[in-house]
Amino acid sequence: MRLYGIRIEASFWFWGMLCLYLLLDREGMAPVLFAAMLLHEMGHLFVLWLFGERPEAILLQCGGIAIHHRSRLTPAKEAAALLAGSGMNFLCAAVSLWAGWMFSFGCHLLLGIFNLLPMESLDGGKLWRLFLRKFPVRTVDVWLMCLQIGTSAAVSLWLFWLKQSGYPLEWRAFFLPLYLIFLIFCS
Repeated sequence: MRLYGIRIEASFWFWGMLCLYLLLDREGMAPVLFAAMLLHEMGHLFVLWLFGERPEAILLQCGGIAIHHRSRLTPAKEAAALLAGSGMNFLCAAVSLWAGWMFSFGCHLLLGIFNLLPMESLDGGKLWRLFLRKFPVRTVDVWLMCLQIGTSAAVSLWLFWLKQSGYPLEWRAFFLPLYLIFLIFCS
């Protein structure tokens, strides 16, 4: 499908994960999370538009939403475009906190932080690759793989520590390390 000349594609796995999440969503969290994801991507699109870039495609994938553009931007502008998604989430988190919408605040805050993790398919991993671009590709790949594995281990240990400390975690919290490991293998 095309929208304003931009190719929009949704994979089978995106629809499958969305349906599964909607089926398991008993608290009504899915619409707020999906809105937070869309606003995150709108942050990227807005900054790309400010720099005169036009995305070629928006891909809805199992791991999230990806925007593809020709990348004629300078490294500083590319970094600004990558940071704009989380920046939008942090702005929305502040507005949500001011309005007293605590669930929306939490969703935006966590999504903004999550996307800055150094995982190859997230904005944080792309920022690391951008900052390490002067090094040989093989060296950067090794550094990023170490960062990804370290991040997954740190999140797993943090969740385990929270559970052992008596913090009431829901069973869904333990899907986060599995999702991070999934992201490593997707990239």
